[in-house]
Amino acid sequence: MDLKALTIVVWRQGIKRNTRTRFWRYLLGMARNNPALLEQFLSVLAHNEHFLEYRSIVQKEIREQLESLPPRRTHSSQRTAAGLILSPAHRPCRHAGTAQPSATPVPNKGHGRGD
Repeated sequence: MDLKALTIVVWRQGIKRNTRTRFWRYLLGMARNNPALLEQFLSVLAHNEHFLEYRSIVQKEIREQLESLPPRRTHSSQRTAAGLILSPAHRPCRHAGTAQPSATPVPNKGHGRGD
């Protein structure tokens, strides 16, 4: 593991975040009980940092793309309280308050069941 990645992991997970106590407990436990896997443990934490950063970049790009789309005209009964649009197959069930799949049967395409 390179020094830059180690510094990022220690800064973000060991100092900056509110989960820092857990980070140090696990790191010290790994060093004490399984030192052969300490480098692998830190490597997994570094990969996690990369994916967290990548996730935030992708979320931002998707949000920007969605905001640039023209508004869709929909019937007001198709909107949920949060403003989300529901397809007819996933409208809320009146008595349970949860989305229910469509009752329309889907034809069996013969996926290995002797059809």
